[in-house]
Amino acid sequence: MSETLPQIRPSFNRSLRLETRPEWLSADTGALVQREMMDRSGLIDWLTERLHDPRDPSSIRYPLSDLLRTRLLLLGQGWRDQSDADRLPQDPSLRVASCAETGDLIDGELFPGASHLGKRALKLTLRVVDRCRGRLRGSMIVRMDAGFPEPGLLQGLESRGVPYIARIRKNEVLNRMAKPYLTQPAGRPPEAPPRLWFHELSYQAGTWDRARRVVLVVRERPGELYPDHFWLLTSLSRKRYEAEALLARYRKRGKAEGHMGELMDVLDPALSSASRLKTHYRGKSLKSEARSEARTEAGVRSHNEVRFLLNLLAYEILHLGRVIMEQATRRGWSLRRFHERVLRVASRVLRQGRSIFVISQGATDWKRLWKRLARVSWAPG
Repeated sequence: MSETLPQIRPSFNRSLRLETRPEWLSADTGALVQREMMDRSGLIDWLTERLHDPRDPSSIRYPLSDLLRTRLLLLGQGWRDQSDADRLPQDPSLRVASCAETGDLIDGELFPGASHLGKRALKLTLRVVDRCRGRLRGSMIVRMDAGFPEPGLLQGLESRGVPYIARIRKNEVLNRMAKPYLTQPAGRPPEAPPRLWFHELSYQAGTWDRARRVVLVVRERPGELYPDHFWLLTSLSRKRYEAEALLARYRKRGKAEGHMGELMDVLDPALSSASRLKTHYRGKSLKSEARSEARTEAGVRSHNEVRFLLNLLAYEILHLGRVIMEQATRRGWSLRRFHERVLRVASRVLRQGRSIFVISQGATDWKRLWKRLARVSWAPG
């Protein structure tokens, strides 16, 4: 069987015995769920076919597919630090797993903090739009925050026939246009939700090639002398979307912000301002040229972007499991709840002959998940 470590006897009660058996206990039984979802979805094979492995074949100990699978399992289980992989052989669930809505995050990119969002987002947004146009059913409308509208992006969406709704930042010209509409109506405001007023206008920024439809939304502020206001920019016609319907559509922000918040809460991506690269491999020092190049600003940024994208993939795996649990239980599941009740479940691992038995306390949730998981059809793109 396995080695039993010496018993610990606490001083406050000598009748107690604490016995540690690291080979037989696991707090990461959910790694088996993650591994099953990875294999059924074909995610690792899909990634491996599309990624280039620059390593020297003679020095490769673990294939790229195993490294990807292990890294995603670690992130999904909450092991943020790469050095946590050193503890992997001590946990039987992870070792077994590593021997081989919508709200989904469609794409992602890590931008430098000082970069202009609109210009950097141009290629990313159009790339996502081109990919989704051929795969999503029904019409598609792009909603953008105030940092996105740039001439190149607006023209790119219009040339593709993809409508958009965006907030635009206030400026002197827009403030002058709004001034006549910002007077408070006479009389006491009604005891009801704050009132809204809509005004259809046309606006052409200095960098735009033509005027576009803008909607001024004036919002009453209880207790304030003057109302608040903001602007919406859209390529949708007034016939298709009246101003009130346009605002309602814009406010349907989807689940992107909420899911990104869950990603930061549950996975808490660890990005760094300095690279932490390997200095040795199998006891031999790596070439200093490669290490110094990777410690440059560009090298640190590329490593952070890889970490960020891996966290997005780990999130998608957890999100997939969460959606399956919602379907199985017909109840809403937060990512935190799925992580704690399904993935971070304590278990006892027993080995008898050639079989390994995992005895878990989360039997009910696991049965529901596994039954539904077997009925899901996969279509990796």
